[in-house]
Amino acid sequence: MRPWRRGLASVSALAALSAPATAQAGPDPVNQPLVDGCQRNPAGLLTFMSPEWVFVNGQAAGDPVHQIQGSATLVHTADEDLPEGHNSYDMDFDVAPDAPYTGLLAGDPSANGGKGNGNFARDQDFAKLHVEWESGSVPTFVWPAEHDRIALWGQWIWDCGHWGQGIQTPTSQQDFQGSLQNTGDYFLPGQIEGPPPPTLRGEQTELHPMQALVVTRAASWSSPQAATETDAFISSDGTHAYAEEQCASGRASAAGPGQPGAPSPIPGLATYGPDFAACVNNTANDLQPIAGRSYSFHIPAPPRPSADAQLTLREQQMVTGSGFTEQVASAGDGVDVTVTANPPADGSPHAFGQRYYVGWAHPSGSSAGVAPAHLRLTVKSITVNNALAEPNPVHPTAAGPPGVGRYNLYLNANGYWNFMGGRAPEPDTSWAPGLGFVHDGQSFDVNQTVDLFVPAGAPVRLDVSGRECDLPRMDPCAATAELADANDHPGEAVASFASADAALGDHTLLSPNHDPPQSNPGADPSTVPPDYQVAYSIRRVVGPSGGPTGTPNPEGLCAASPPGSTGVGSSSPGGKLGGSSSVLGCAAGAGGAGCAGRPPASRIFRGQLSRRRRLHLRGTARPGRCGRITQVRVAVARVVRGRCRFVNRRGRMRRTTGCAHPQFLRARGRSRWSLSLRGRFPRGRYVAFSQAIDGQGRVELRRLRGNRARFRVP
Repeated sequence: MRPWRRGLASVSALAALSAPATAQAGPDPVNQPLVDGCQRNPAGLLTFMSPEWVFVNGQAAGDPVHQIQGSATLVHTADEDLPEGHNSYDMDFDVAPDAPYTGLLAGDPSANGGKGNGNFARDQDFAKLHVEWESGSVPTFVWPAEHDRIALWGQWIWDCGHWGQGIQTPTSQQDFQGSLQNTGDYFLPGQIEGPPPPTLRGEQTELHPMQALVVTRAASWSSPQAATETDAFISSDGTHAYAEEQCASGRASAAGPGQPGAPSPIPGLATYGPDFAACVNNTANDLQPIAGRSYSFHIPAPPRPSADAQLTLREQQMVTGSGFTEQVASAGDGVDVTVTANPPADGSPHAFGQRYYVGWAHPSGSSAGVAPAHLRLTVKSITVNNALAEPNPVHPTAAGPPGVGRYNLYLNANGYWNFMGGRAPEPDTSWAPGLGFVHDGQSFDVNQTVDLFVPAGAPVRLDVSGRECDLPRMDPCAATAELADANDHPGEAVASFASADAALGDHTLLSPNHDPPQSNPGADPSTVPPDYQVAYSIRRVVGPSGGPTGTPNPEGLCAASPPGSTGVGSSSPGGKLGGSSSVLGCAAGAGGAGCAGRPPASRIFRGQLSRRRRLHLRGTARPGRCGRITQVRVAVARVVRGRCRFVNRRGRMRRTTGCAHPQFLRARGRSRWSLSLRGRFPRGRYVAFSQAIDGQGRVELRRLRGNRARFRVP
């Protein structure tokens, strides 16, 4: 369920949004959701009798997985979610879509007398596509920041939990009673009870859950060299949301995926029977089928600093796992990547996670371009002025121990995310565990540092946000003893600086005051302290990269801080995402200081063994000055009229493609390697390419005479 966000824009600001000149070509948000399985039944959403999400065109055949590209905005962890359908709070953001993808949006900006409907209702989501994935399934290394470029694949669905006009308030959602006027019961997520009004907003389309998320950073926080950073994450973990979509479409059953007896609505009633509840709570139905799918994306290089500069690629593994293969090739202005998924069919979720740095190097191998500024952010203390504890005069329906607030706060520093606390009363190793059991006026010494880099000309943006836990069951609020119709919202505190130099110094970040203030509804907001405040400093680091928070790895130090915690054990560093997939912190090949020497190089020996049923190639690889070779890949193709048919691991010919994007297979060995293939190889001309990767994650991109060999099969 997508929550209603903090900090809604004012009505005047919403009116200033420019609408497309004509209605979009997407689906109708008022009528089509009902055809596809939404039931607008609030009680059913709370009892597993009505679906919270359904596929768009879900009753028809076809693939519900769609791709979108655009820019990220409104990035935050959910203020609240519906406990029935979540194990952990969502990581939420919107995608402002590129023109080719606007057909994924539902609605018409001119509907309802210009108020719009669907994805074109005039709120913060206007002309955007909302996306979400439970935070317990997605590590922080791939969580986006504002204005990052996004490419993602996910289930195209209707959000059945929101069909009303939404909560209409120009404040930050703190006036709960005022927000509820004429919008229905806040806890029942549709916001409309009884007969729908003639100006019904209707449901919005989303991509939810995501299946693959690729984030190209507007400014890399982790690279000590001038480079474009792209983070990629793929997972078969569809969470409970995918189970609901499957079961509502009739593609799954209580017996298991693909089994007969799929649940269906009760005739004449806007509800499903108990077989639907059994189906959606069968965890086998949470798994998304990703086997055989390929995800391709382009990583643009920064501007070329000189005519003799050579394209470089470094990789950092962020998630361990099996069943994923990766292809990379230079593309002139950047690097093309394709990841193909074939995870083990063991009934567990499996994931792939990789970080890529694309930049330029001088012929000597040293990095080219203006080096980023190396900063050290120190979070000194967090003070909670208003614990938002019960009894809360602004939120009278919340019940819990009097005087005690349960804060969750997250830090986002230019895309570096970390859960600051707290999970009380559970063991909590976060920066400020006491936030999970806090009283008015309580302060916590933090004194934790984050090393980050700021590219030349890039701004610095700090964002602290979170929730005060009143809803039960969901991580990282799972242990809360409180019960309410919603969480309290301490608000989002943002500090922006135009440059690294402008960010230097000692600062205090204040959460926004609310109108009316939660601590005193009758007071003037200017006289009431903010709910919380964060004291911090930013200093410039002079000297070799590698700050105190860097963790040793076999090739040196992490130049920036390791990725932070999500607040949920499964997706935090060291956590198990399922199957063979685990989250890494500072892994080998991390974006450390890099090497001053040339990138790795490989060579294919001439005079290969080539027969109709067997190909055997061998060669060598050298790492330059980067320690050791960790992997060699080899691609073999039959050349037909200047085009290539690459050979797969089973010795079979793939479809004809261009020769510029080799489809590599992993060779045996490292500094001395070999590749043997058995199959049926037609007579003709063949070509082979080799590609080496060293201990710093640097990938051989250049096509030279040594790493390319031509031969014939007689």
